[in-house]
Amino acid sequence: MLAGGCRSIPEADLPRYPIRSNLFFTPETLSVERFTPGRETPGNVGICFSGGGTYALVGALGQMRALRHLGCLGKARAISSVSGGSWATVPFTFLPDSISDDDFLGGYVADPGELTLNPFHGNRAAVLGHMSPNNLGRVPASHRMSDTSLFLRALELSAAGCPKGRIWTHIVGENILKPFGLAGFRGFLPQSFFAHNEAHGREILAANPGLPGHFHTYHSRAGDTPRSLHVCNTGQFIRTNPGNSSPSGADLVAPVQATAFYTGILGRGQGKDAAGLQVGGGGVPSFAFNSELTGRRGIGFRGEQAAPLALSDITGMSSAFFATGLAERHPKLKALDPTYTTWPVHAEPEAGVPNRFSDGGGVEDNGVASILAFRDIEKLVVFINTPGDPMGPLHEDIFVDPWLPTLFGYRPLLDEAPRRRYELYSQSHPTGTDPDRFWQHNQVFPAERLSEVVRGLWERSGKESRRRPAAFLQRDLPVVDNSWFGVRGAGRRIDVLWVKTGPVEEWREQLRASVRARTDPMFPGFKLKQTHLSKFDVNLFAHMTSWVAAQQQEELSELFR
Repeated sequence: MLAGGCRSIPEADLPRYPIRSNLFFTPETLSVERFTPGRETPGNVGICFSGGGTYALVGALGQMRALRHLGCLGKARAISSVSGGSWATVPFTFLPDSISDDDFLGGYVADPGELTLNPFHGNRAAVLGHMSPNNLGRVPASHRMSDTSLFLRALELSAAGCPKGRIWTHIVGENILKPFGLAGFRGFLPQSFFAHNEAHGREILAANPGLPGHFHTYHSRAGDTPRSLHVCNTGQFIRTNPGNSSPSGADLVAPVQATAFYTGILGRGQGKDAAGLQVGGGGVPSFAFNSELTGRRGIGFRGEQAAPLALSDITGMSSAFFATGLAERHPKLKALDPTYTTWPVHAEPEAGVPNRFSDGGGVEDNGVASILAFRDIEKLVVFINTPGDPMGPLHEDIFVDPWLPTLFGYRPLLDEAPRRRYELYSQSHPTGTDPDRFWQHNQVFPAERLSEVVRGLWERSGKESRRRPAAFLQRDLPVVDNSWFGVRGAGRRIDVLWVKTGPVEEWREQLRASVRARTDPMFPGFKLKQTHLSKFDVNLFAHMTSWVAAQQQEELSELFR
């Protein structure tokens, strides 16, 4: 029995129902306009929220709060998220209309000096011990998100018979989505799917009456921020095609996009899935992603499944790094990678075998390469919310995070050898044990432009003093072709506002003495595996990232023009 008295039902023993729909093949020119026509998106800006666990969740909470305050959030053409960034943006995108943005995101506080420990302060948004009932910050502040609680819940689900490949996504659904009414389960399997809007969901149900009758749609509460196309990033383990990777024929991860319209691998030529079938070239409607293919004609297909792909699935797949961490702690938790029965868009009937999925950061942690697959994204705001070592000089280079240089074709050298921090992938040969081998296909910008952005961020931050926010607007940046992600360059150029989260002395100096006394000089110093934070830390960190984002008002106004 599961907690709450729910009987465990193995997926193989559940009744299967037929499904049918149309495949989505990657077009020559992919655009956001195809899916959300008519939206006013001045500047055609995409916003990227990186991975980074709870650090990234809380960072994104503050950044969305500031962008909403500045009137930018609802004008974005698309939002791309990875891992901890998905913990924030999936519930934001699909927030039930019964919950307001004010309640979910919290109030914006312009003056850091107003933040207080006094519970009776007139501005509740400034009280660091207060959270509204449906505030996203309650997720990381809950003890259910502590390392011990996650571990014990994983053991409990394992003992109850939950399939290994569903344990982590089940936990994510319970802890991150269920508090907002976005997850429900029958045994171990989700009992809802997701769609763009009510009409879209009803259309899916009309063609597939076997589906659970409940579905989640983009938030549309009157007066709240309009939702942009949301791309949740994960990855599928594959065996690469000979000659396209180093080492040749290696096991790598192909990028998977999950949206309200489709889930799949948009690029081509990556490799083969667990059944030996070539992946890539498009996706299936998201509800049908976990299924077996029984028939097809043209773009139409028929299949069978026991449960649809749910919000808990895509959010858990995107953050699967933490499943790997749990698996390392106990023999009963081995092999916790999220696993789904999938088939590529070019497969023939009777296809569909279990495939393993990876954290989005196992491919590209900033969500940049993925969103550039859409040709009508003309500008980017990239929030790099990765915890760990602060930005600074290392050997002959400036360290920002491991993934930023990969977007320019550089390999981040993760060892401690006294050599350059970065080298070109084209001039190096990762082995089958090098962790950075997974990022060798990430290049979407010219290599010669890397130094400009990392040195720009370092200069803007005040260097060693870390006085000011690390934010740098890189203009006229060429986009290069990338078949792995389905990105087309062809003369395309964009502007990118890079914002790297880290200590900001200018912000800390403005805090009240009582608040500053509780704050580490290198705040925020949280670690990646620190999934639970106090209310004080959650609120303070979200206010910090909100303040940092708001300091970019001039640059943001120019981008969203």
